[in-house]
Amino acid sequence: MEFLEWFMPTVWFVILALFLLLYVILDGFDLGVGILSAHLPQQIPAHDPSAC
Repeated sequence: MEFLEWFMPTVWFVILALFLLLYVILDGFDLGVGILSAHLPQQIPAHDPSAC
């Protein structure tokens, strides 16, 4: 039973750290695009679908 006292918290820490790492890696593109959108011009011309 003493084995589980240190093993289970370590396992949970590794699982949570892995999930956090995967979130940062996989969502990094979206977070980067959100940061870059602050540098876009404020007035973006709207596309007129009837102009085709």
